[in-house]
Amino acid sequence: MESTRLDDHIEADDKRFALIEENVRGIRQDISLIKDNHLEHLKNNLSDLRVQVAQIKELIDWLNKFFWLVVSASVGSLVVAILNLIMNK
Repeated sequence: MESTRLDDHIEADDKRFALIEENVRGIRQDISLIKDNHLEHLKNNLSDLRVQVAQIKELIDWLNKFFWLVVSASVGSLVVAILNLIMNK
């Protein structure tokens, strides 16, 4: 009788330990998947950031060209106005 209870207890413990080992294995697999998946997301985000930086650089280049166009037109009109004042005196 005592031997049967002990055997049943050992068998129940073995089942619980097997279940725990299976859960730990599953958790380790999930962790490795998360690590791999996270790296892929980072790589995708980095490529998206590179594209966005390139677009911003292009926009800044256009703004720079527009700035120099406005500055040169302003300086040109200022020179014309000064020459106009000098000629009218």
